[in-house]
Amino acid sequence: MNIDQGFNKKMITLGINGAFFMIGIALTVFGPTITYLMHDYRINMGTAGLFVTAMAFGRMLSVIVSGVIADHFGKKLILTMGTVLITFGLIGIGSLSWFWIAFIIAFIIGIGHGMIDVAGVAALSDIYPSKLNSTVARSHMYFGFGCLAGPLIAGIILTYELSWRVVFYFDGFIGLIFTILLIAQSFPEPDKKIGRKKNAVVQVKSLFNSGTLLMVLMIAFLYSGVGHSINTWINKYMGDVIRLSTFFAAGSLAIYNLGITMGRMACSFAAEKIESRRILMIGAAGGLFSIIFVLFSHWGIIIIMGLGLTGFFFGGLLPTSVAIAGQMYPERTGTMTGVIMMMGALGSMTIPAATGVVSQWIGLENSLKALTGLVVILTLISLGLQERKSIYREEDQCIGIKKQ
Repeated sequence: MNIDQGFNKKMITLGINGAFFMIGIALTVFGPTITYLMHDYRINMGTAGLFVTAMAFGRMLSVIVSGVIADHFGKKLILTMGTVLITFGLIGIGSLSWFWIAFIIAFIIGIGHGMIDVAGVAALSDIYPSKLNSTVARSHMYFGFGCLAGPLIAGIILTYELSWRVVFYFDGFIGLIFTILLIAQSFPEPDKKIGRKKNAVVQVKSLFNSGTLLMVLMIAFLYSGVGHSINTWINKYMGDVIRLSTFFAAGSLAIYNLGITMGRMACSFAAEKIESRRILMIGAAGGLFSIIFVLFSHWGIIIIMGLGLTGFFFGGLLPTSVAIAGQMYPERTGTMTGVIMMMGALGSMTIPAATGVVSQWIGLENSLKALTGLVVILTLISLGLQERKSIYREEDQCIGIKKQ
């Protein structure tokens, strides 16, 4: 990496954190506005749910390609394209009333999400190579802030009886500000020789030679799947099974997401003092302990507290997994971030859906309890990762990893 000393670390970091904040807003904008959007677009609930599917699919397809392009042509290009796609995507959906065009735009927003996921982390690894874990956790913390701010912004605008379209315009305006900020920055230049370095080429088949990387990938897959299952089904569980009011059932999900945000904030500080694999172990074990209280208790207050703790312990799992992969492949941070995010996207697309299908046979309560088994596996993998002498194993050297 040819580091250009003329770049401004603080402003680039602000822009990247702002981009992650944008993702959080974009992912939560449909919830508060979905009733109004359904009316103007003349669609039913099932069709409206396809917006989220389109975004997830766009993100999944984007992450691998974005990583490779970012490694060869620079992170600024991919990062800025990501914010542009989200910004004009939000404005586009707010301006239209044709479902299929909006569906395509939602897919494009998902592509932008994947671009920011990959290029943002890769750029941070160029700027803060010795503090990758803490900086990645902090950027994901701003994603959490976006998830909290998005519904709040929408709620304020809709409370004053303004059009739901104003919500999308306002969110797009926020995106425009961060896009301009990123365009104005000078990023570190990519190493043009990286494509000709044989030991830097990460081939898909070679990934299976690294047990450490496979374990990290499984952690990303299981965490994302379980986490998105909670986001998808906990409201219904709290209402139908625990019999809480609509207000408290919805508030329980907010407590979970607040826990994730606080967990990532704590992880950003702890990462400077605690080794990455130990953070994964603590997060997985703590999440297992707390999710048992969530799924095996019938006391509302215990469940809500357990959700907050589960979010807190889960909060550091994904950013820490990304950081470990970046440390293993320092010359291919974009590609490896894409691989991690790809596994996370697969988990979020399969496990929640499987939970819903299984619930038709054994009930929602029992199908959610089955998630505990996945968290047990997650914990065992994190314990196994902790037992390895180093993340830089001899088995990893065959794919270009140098022991440090």
